[in-house]
Amino acid sequence: MPVPKKRKSPARRDRRRANHDKVTMPPMTYCANPECGAPVLPHHVCPECGQYRGEAVIEVVSEEEMEAKRKARKDRAKAAKAAKAGAGAPPPAKGEKKEDKEEEDDEDEDEKK
Repeated sequence: MPVPKKRKSPARRDRRRANHDKVTMPPMTYCANPECGAPVLPHHVCPECGQYRGEAVIEVVSEEEMEAKRKARKDRAKAAKAAKAGAGAPPPAKGEKKEDKEEEDDEDEDEKK
C-alpha cells in the first residue's frame, strides 16, 4: 500500500479544502413573459407573474390580498371557537361569576316566554 513520503504543507491542504465551501450564484434566466422579464431559475415557475414557458401555471397573489385572507381566516376561526365554547355567548367579564351569568340567562329565557 503506497504511503506519502512527505507531509503536505498546511497551505497546500487548505488550498485543496477551500473549494468545498464555495458559494456560487445559480444560473439565472429571464421570464418568457414580455411584460414581466424577471430573473428566474431555469425550469422554475416565475414568482412574479406565475408563468412557465409562456403559460399561466399558478395564480400570483399580492401581499395585501394574502394579509386580508389571513385576517379573515383568523376571524372565522375565532368565531367558530367562540360558538363552540359558549354557543355564541361572549365570555363572562372579569368581575362576573358563572352563577351570576346563569341567573341572567334564566331571566332572559323567562322574558322571552
